[in-house]
Amino acid sequence: MIFVAAILATVVVILLLTPFWFGPGGALQDSESVNSIERVERIRAAILKRYLDEEASVATGSISAREWKNRQQYLTNRYIDATRRLEYLQFMASQSAGKVQS
Repeated sequence: MIFVAAILATVVVILLLTPFWFGPGGALQDSESVNSIERVERIRAAILKRYLDEEASVATGSISAREWKNRQQYLTNRYIDATRRLEYLQFMASQSAGKVQS
């Protein structure tokens, strides 16, 4: 009985993970495939706009302080990730243009 349950669990896990292996590029995260400086800038601007909108929602009482704290941490981390990705893409663009930034 345990053997059958183990086989069934393995099959279910494999079925759940196949989109990550056979999906577009096999990437787990969409941000890995973002290689456009303009797109990263738009993503970063959208994150900042959402942050400001949700901060205003706290002032009006639409969301609780606890919920805001969770969202604030999430949006802050996403903004930092987008900024790092943008800096990396700009560095790579300058490298390909023959310029080295110090």
